[in-house]
Amino acid sequence: MAEMKSPNVHAKKNRNDTPRKRKTHIIKVRVTAEEKLRIASR
Repeated sequence: MAEMKSPNVHAKKNRNDTPRKRKTHIIKVRVTAEEKLRIASR
């Protein structure tokens, strides 16, 4: 019988999962319209 592979095998292979690169945190911040423009311009 043929061996079945998980559909996620290729996705995991191409992903850079080193602990330094993996993004695991979300930060939400409320800013004024002026602050938003300054952040966007950077």
